[in-house]
Amino acid sequence: MRLRFPRRTLSDMLRTRRDHLLATVMFTDIVGSAEIATELGNRRWRVLLDRHHLIVRRALKRHGGKEIDNAGDGFFASFHDQADAIRCACEISDEVKELGIDIRSGLHVGQAEIVGRKLGGLAVNAGARLMSQARPGEVLVSGVMHDLVAGSGFTFEDRGSRNLKGIPGEWHVFAVSAVDGATRQSPLKPAKAAELRGSIRPPPLMKRRFGRALAMAIIVAALFIALLFTTNAGTRVVPNTV
Repeated sequence: MRLRFPRRTLSDMLRTRRDHLLATVMFTDIVGSAEIATELGNRRWRVLLDRHHLIVRRALKRHGGKEIDNAGDGFFASFHDQADAIRCACEISDEVKELGIDIRSGLHVGQAEIVGRKLGGLAVNAGARLMSQARPGEVLVSGVMHDLVAGSGFTFEDRGSRNLKGIPGEWHVFAVSAVDGATRQSPLKPAKAAELRGSIRPPPLMKRRFGRALAMAIIVAALFIALLFTTNAGTRVVPNTV
């Protein structure tokens, strides 16, 4: 008897490929963000967030990461390379300390579902759950991630097997303890963190008003010159007339 299998068209195969992809995901957020926002007040918190976002996005650009989403103080990004993702997370963690804050981060690699312009599925959920279990300044990676970057210059501390909320089974978890032989920085001491945050100030009110007024004056002047030039260009001079 001849067996017949359903035929898959090229469009079917492409659609399947587009629905899933192998992705390395990174999640970060600011530790104690609610308390820090209360401490700083709205304006200073906004300044801190802007600086934090700038640090994260510069690091993503340097290490080939793609920002998928951000929710206030947290980022979700994807990478093609696992070592790049770990280096990016560690770099962000180190650089944001100058703002008087620590972040925590979780990384995992697996099949992710493509949902519109975003990613979803178990791999993404695992990365987010790992982040939620990280301590201040800590970068946690899954066992799969750990195995894939062997020999890439990282040292890890074994954190044992854990349950990740809403995800079946136990997950072996590791914390990045050193990068290229350099031990990772410790979390900020509370007093030092508060001192650094104390230097965060929004631009002076007069400076902001002056900047807006100067920009408006330049725009008005440019429009006036353009109008004057257009008027003069359209004027016809007739000889022997007064």
